[in-house]
Amino acid sequence: MKNILIVDDHPVVRLILKKILGRIDSNALITESKSFEEAENALKTKPMDLVILDLSIPGGKDVLMLGSLRKIQAKVPILIFSGREEKSHAPYYVNQGANGFVAKVAEESEVALAIQTVLNGGIYLRKEIKQLIFESILDQNEFQFNPLHSLTAREREMMQLLVEGHTVKAIAASLSVKISTVSTHKVRILEKLKVNNIIELAKKVELLQSELAH
Repeated sequence: MKNILIVDDHPVVRLILKKILGRIDSNALITESKSFEEAENALKTKPMDLVILDLSIPGGKDVLMLGSLRKIQAKVPILIFSGREEKSHAPYYVNQGANGFVAKVAEESEVALAIQTVLNGGIYLRKEIKQLIFESILDQNEFQFNPLHSLTAREREMMQLLVEGHTVKAIAASLSVKISTVSTHKVRILEKLKVNNIIELAKKVELLQSELAH
């Protein structure tokens, strides 16, 4: 008998997942969480054989959720079930420790396959996504993740202040660091996001953040 945790704030999504899980294992004990806090509490209550996790949930911390959940249950398998664009997100989250990624637009049969694969100890990525990764390795090209994923936590913090219009001097004072430190981070941020100035940065950040919010 499997203990499975569904983490999604949409009742319809949870209902569909419960239906699919019922077909896979009619004896599965399913726990539902509408927020990340509820998910953490559920893991503290009993061991789970699988967590099906939406990325855009109340209290969610994006990729940091993987580490937070595994601090509670170190080996719990986590399947990402997300509405985010699959090509740029699936490889990233699996690379960061998720046991699989399946898109919310997928057919029920594919969602079932993803769940079964992860429950059986495998890693699930759609065949086409695996092929893209394989081809990028053969071509010796780095697979393209969303560039925001390349920023450190400190760089993200400074990036947000920069696009809000704060000066380098003001950011340094706010974060209690040297002006030269902020200037160095600013250069790295512009380089990583492949822009030349703050105006271009603001436009690109808005676009990239909209991708992550889906």
